[in-house]
Amino acid sequence: MIAQKIVGEHGGSIEVESEEGTGTCFVVRLPAGDGAASGTGI
Repeated sequence: MIAQKIVGEHGGSIEVESEEGTGTCFVVRLPAGDGAASGTGI
């Protein structure tokens, strides 16, 4: 829930797929930005 809140506050999403005996896959999507928020320009 902590990660979901942080990602959501940045306009992103988290997807989870789980299959018993195989494992779990987490996909975190964040929008591309211009770096202005971090001040790094990266």
